[in-house]
Amino acid sequence: MATRPLMRQKVNIQTEQFTDWKNQLSIHLRNVINDSYMTLDDIGNKFIHKEREFEILGMSQAGTVMLKEIFEGETYYWECARKFVQMKLKRFNKRFAKTPGSPVLLEIPYEETDLLLPPRPRKRRVKKTEDDN
Repeated sequence: MATRPLMRQKVNIQTEQFTDWKNQLSIHLRNVINDSYMTLDDIGNKFIHKEREFEILGMSQAGTVMLKEIFEGETYYWECARKFVQMKLKRFNKRFAKTPGSPVLLEIPYEETDLLLPPRPRKRRVKKTEDDN
């Protein structure tokens, strides 16, 4: 079984896509039921992963977060899972734990599979027969 990537590089990015990514994030957050701890104020926020700095640009239609990285003067665009960005921004689900005295609020860590990108859907080719020609 192939492993799922943490991030996927995006190429051929047009300037119109930046506004689309911002709009997609606002549409996602407008839904009454969403499990996101992100806000519109997160656009432009930066975080560091493996000594590399990433800036949040928005969200794709697939629900992945779009990032920008400037490395050695070159700009690279990446997509990654929303829960990975939430983890880097230190935003976790919380639950109450019973302790002697009063209950304590504990952070629930994310599962490793939640931090990876979802698999890409594969298109299956239909075999052509002689009658299809």
